[in-house]
Amino acid sequence: WAAVLSSTLGNRTAAHLHFMEAATAQPDVSWTRGVFALIFMLRVSVQILPLALLLPQLWLALGMLAIVAWRANQTRPRALASPARLALEHCSLFAVPLGILGLGVAFWEADASVRTTLIWVLWSLAGLQLVLALSLVWRHRSQVGLSASLAGLALLWTAGAVGVGSMAVTGIWL
Repeated sequence: WAAVLSSTLGNRTAAHLHFMEAATAQPDVSWTRGVFALIFMLRVSVQILPLALLLPQLWLALGMLAIVAWRANQTRPRALASPARLALEHCSLFAVPLGILGLGVAFWEADASVRTTLIWVLWSLAGLQLVLALSLVWRHRSQVGLSASLAGLALLWTAGAVGVGSMAVTGIWL
C-alpha cells in the first residue's frame, strides 16, 4: 500500500507513513525515555546550581538553617545516633530533590491549565524539604556541623531541582 500512496500522495507523505508504521511496530520503550530524561534532569540540576544561588528563597532557607544550627549548638546535645541511622536520615535529605525531578519528568511540558498548580507543588515540596532539613539538624545536634552541612547542600540542590522541574513542566528551558 506504500506504493499506492507514493503514487497518489507523493514520496514524502508515503515515506512518513511507512516510517510511522515501522515505528508503531516496535516494542514500547517509554520507560527508557523516562530513565534518560531523569538522568538529563539530574545533570541539568547540578549544572544550574550557580544560578540557584541567586534565589532569595534559598538564602532565606539557609538563614533559617543557620539560626537552627546555632541554637542547636547552644543546647544540650542528644545522645549520638547509630551510624547507620545517621546515614539513613541524612540520605533522606536527598530524596526530595529526586522526587521533584521525577515530577518534572512525569509532567514534562504539562498542559497550560495545570502548570501553575504543578509549580506550586514543586515549591511545596521544597518547603517540606526545609522542614525536614531543620528537623534533622535539630535532631542530630550532637553532630550539628555534619548535619547542617548536608542540609545546606540538600537545600541548594532542592533549589536547583525546583528550577529544572519548573522548566520541564513549562517546557521553557534556559
